[in-house]
Amino acid sequence: MQEEASKLIDGQPAPYPSTSAAEVESKNIFQGLIDTNFVRGEVRVMDKYPNSDGILEITNAERITVGKIDIQLKTLQTKNYASPSYQCERSFFSYCENSPLPVILVAVNRQDKKAYWLHIDAATLKDVASKMTGESYNISFPVENCIDGVKREYIEKWTEKAKEIVTKVWNYDTLREQKRTIETQLEELNHRLQNPTKLPLQALRAIHNYLDKYNYILDIEFSSVKEILYPNYWKIGIGIIKYTFADIQYILFPVEYKKEQTLIKEVVFDENTDIGLEMMNGNILVFVSSKDINDLRDYPVQTAYKSLENSILGVAGKYKFPIPDDFIAHEYLVSFIDRNYVYLDMEAGQDSYSLSELKYMLFKVLPVLAATELNFAGWVTECNHGIDSYSNWKTSSHFKKKVADAIKRVKEGFVPKVKVTITSELYNIDLITNYIDYLQNKGFNSANRQYEPGQFDEAKYRNAIPFKDTWNRNVLWKNIQLFFRQYYESYNKYIGTHFSHIQHLLQIIPAETGAVICLLITDEAKGGPYLEMYYLRPDKLAENELYFFVDTDIDNPIDRKKFFLKDKYDCIINSKDYQIMEMHVQTLDFMFEISPTYALINQKLQERLQEFFRDRLRKSD
Repeated sequence: MQEEASKLIDGQPAPYPSTSAAEVESKNIFQGLIDTNFVRGEVRVMDKYPNSDGILEITNAERITVGKIDIQLKTLQTKNYASPSYQCERSFFSYCENSPLPVILVAVNRQDKKAYWLHIDAATLKDVASKMTGESYNISFPVENCIDGVKREYIEKWTEKAKEIVTKVWNYDTLREQKRTIETQLEELNHRLQNPTKLPLQALRAIHNYLDKYNYILDIEFSSVKEILYPNYWKIGIGIIKYTFADIQYILFPVEYKKEQTLIKEVVFDENTDIGLEMMNGNILVFVSSKDINDLRDYPVQTAYKSLENSILGVAGKYKFPIPDDFIAHEYLVSFIDRNYVYLDMEAGQDSYSLSELKYMLFKVLPVLAATELNFAGWVTECNHGIDSYSNWKTSSHFKKKVADAIKRVKEGFVPKVKVTITSELYNIDLITNYIDYLQNKGFNSANRQYEPGQFDEAKYRNAIPFKDTWNRNVLWKNIQLFFRQYYESYNKYIGTHFSHIQHLLQIIPAETGAVICLLITDEAKGGPYLEMYYLRPDKLAENELYFFVDTDIDNPIDRKKFFLKDKYDCIINSKDYQIMEMHVQTLDFMFEISPTYALINQKLQERLQEFFRDRLRKSD
């Protein structure tokens, strides 16, 4: 028997971990299930990288990368096959919160050769944060999120997640500035907040109940508005300044996800503190003073709506939220180009504009142009550059040469010392980016003009000439008809996307309406032009119909004299009987806004929300 050679290093090589075989098998199953035509890359096992097992690229049908996702691969225990779930460490969730890429958790069922997945998004993290008490939390996988080598739904959903990150990157600077403003306010406030020690138990219960109602309304009914008012904040807390038998004074403030603190605080102010001055300086976000403590205690819902009304109306009905709508996307982008075509170095009045060129000019070329043309102090590293003032520029060969030079620099990989971000007060640049990506994802290569040009004489309009002397009846009427053929669907998408919980309360077409007449009043003696919108109930059940008439049309079914004199008035259209349920007048100013669709959506939404709050404030608990 040969004697074993002496070893230089005493000891044995490290063995494979006991789970290595299962990890390798899970990896092989997963790699075999995914469609490599759309998902490219390889996951790692038994490596030194915590929380992530690899970055996968998502491609389209042309094999062009559209984004990336971060994969964490796990192996399901046998007991969890029927109801897939996995116990994840706190550190993993912390990694997900800070990851620049969407993190997809995948768990493999080795027996059935299937995998289940879940995107650990902000909503998931919120749920985990509110429920996790130890160092780990059990994540359940939706059974429909199954990868079995046949179903392909995961490809579309992963593609969507990968593309979302592009928009988030574009939006990052805006959200960061907004969050920074709130953080500055909170820094001034935090040293004045302390845990409540003087409040009686009964008061704490009443305040907790009120806060629950307040946060429910904000989180559920107005979640989109909350993201604008308090981006990336968890809940709204309350700081009690004064609490007596007769009255109460308090402030409201947002609480970060990472702050482990109670939502009820007491506020310590110096005797000489001027609360009005503190509010003006931005150190107090919301201040409430009530002489009737019973409002908060006995009517928490009503009081919560009253506290929220101004904040909600300050955003909803004014801010332009994105919606998945082709018409409004084309409308908004073409409007932006029409106003800024000289500075974007594009031709005026085109029927369509290249989306890739618009994106390239707006986010690559113009920042380099501004960074090289503007004079910055040596300490400046970042700058927001507003482009609204260039809207009246005339085309010149001198400026075109500057743009050409900027394009050359971009192609050469030039990186300016100052990072310039293009901004606008007239247009939401984040919305511009959103709609470029939206249309490209739907297969559009261009932003297409929706309205026929020449609906009014712009020179006369800008010189404050009376509207009736500026409008082109035929063109404006064509555009109005085009507008209303898509408007009601766009409005319903808007409230369904951003106010889904209360969308049934924000409808603008009355119940039982089966048809709408859009009547153009042209008679100047009657104040024309303007619209009268008639909502009709059909005699027999019928599909929703939209009719357009001018007051001078021979076949106009509305006899306005009879309508205004009679309590009940019926009309006949195409041999169909209709009862007029209601009518309202619509001025035409919205057709001359930057985005007619957003203008009228926000006008109507503001009206409906005002009615919504009036209704809520009338109701007691």
